[in-house]
Amino acid sequence: MVIGCIGIKRLNFLLTEIKHLVVHPVLRRYGLAKALLAGAEGAATTPLVTASIREDNTASQRLFLNAGFTIVATAAVEDHNVKLVLKEK
Repeated sequence: MVIGCIGIKRLNFLLTEIKHLVVHPVLRRYGLAKALLAGAEGAATTPLVTASIREDNTASQRLFLNAGFTIVATAAVEDHNVKLVLKEK
């Protein structure tokens, strides 16, 4: 069983994007997302890290904001809104 995963993509010398962060629903609220996010930040070799989070995903927003990310923009994408978050390492 996969308990969680995160993907990162280096966009250029300045910016790494966190592409996906998911934890199995049964195993949420145990700090796994926090650990995955910290590991991804540590693996990023750029000074800035970004992610887009669905506006209705308050748990992810809370996770990223508590990790020091700042909301820098909100955009409409298809049928929902996303918030762009950014952190300087």
